[in-house]
Amino acid sequence: MGEITATFPSSDKYDDLLISALSAGELPNIINLGYGIRRQDWWQYCEDLSTGCEAYNMLTADQIANGTNGDYGMLVMPVYMEGTGILYNTRILEEAGWDHTPQTRDELLQYCKDLDAKGIQPFMLPWAEVYLNLFNNVGNYWLLNKPDGGKETLAKLMAGEDVDLANDPEMTELLDTYEQILIPYAQEGAVSADKWTCRNAFFAEECAMLVGEGSYETPNIQNANPALLDYVKQDILPVSNDAAKNKMAIATISASVTKNDDPNKVACAKDFLSYIVSSDAARIWHQETMGSPTSIQGLEVSEALPSIAKDVIDMCAAGRGVENIFVYMPSSIYTDMQENWAKYVAGAQTREQFLERYQQIFKDYSEGIYG
Repeated sequence: MGEITATFPSSDKYDDLLISALSAGELPNIINLGYGIRRQDWWQYCEDLSTGCEAYNMLTADQIANGTNGDYGMLVMPVYMEGTGILYNTRILEEAGWDHTPQTRDELLQYCKDLDAKGIQPFMLPWAEVYLNLFNNVGNYWLLNKPDGGKETLAKLMAGEDVDLANDPEMTELLDTYEQILIPYAQEGAVSADKWTCRNAFFAEECAMLVGEGSYETPNIQNANPALLDYVKQDILPVSNDAAKNKMAIATISASVTKNDDPNKVACAKDFLSYIVSSDAARIWHQETMGSPTSIQGLEVSEALPSIAKDVIDMCAAGRGVENIFVYMPSSIYTDMQENWAKYVAGAQTREQFLERYQQIFKDYSEGIYG
């Protein structure tokens, strides 16, 4: 029996750790690659999973297509899903006189006004975490709410085309949400607040909502305030006043097998990956302990699946879940995009300046300035 070791770093440090491991000749046998081009530099180091990995035969055609990267083959095995938007404390929601979660921007604004009138902090925003919140979990909603999930618009941006961001209806809706709701009703010092300060305030029921976080918070809620799991709800971030237009951002958490000179290690890694994706023991652990819907559609859904994970399944079943387009953006632009978002919400630049810089970053990318 061999030993299995695992490392669970912060998401914003992961790529740096992979580079260090590669340089040291100690690349893990299983890594998180993910859909899209975000980690395209790692495709060359990963194995095709269409053979030797039993779980491949349980994937849908869309999952296979999403995980296939050019001539490198099917490299990405989906493990489980997470939904991101707003976590609501429905006990506070009902105390404020609401029998449903806000489904439009105007409703969200009214809910914040109602909470404010009662002396309740509407939500907490960890804007010091620009990678997670401003740029990733919230900042891409303008693209997600487009009919194709933003892929056509993103392709134009990456090609250096001017997409007239100042008049883009979805971008306008998102920035209106920031300026009318998220910025005015954020806690004092939001631009320097870290994610755990905000999470812990929500878990302690010191605010009504947690914006830019999602169903993956189940274990944290379980540890901090398990009673909250009985009245917490995962829902969309309603940036549009057309309720049907608002979508929930879905992140597929995945795994990939790296190449190795020892074919036995590759075979064992594929077998183990298949086990953690499709075995009954793994299904129960993902669903009941971690509180996340498993990606393999043929797997049974546990009766013990937490409510916020069921909310994600319901959104996907209703056709309102869309893969977060963040993963289809090149990682080389991340730092500049984060800085641009941070300056905007801190009031260091205007909406016009923000949009101009947003477009310029993609133009620079198309011209090869980012390498």
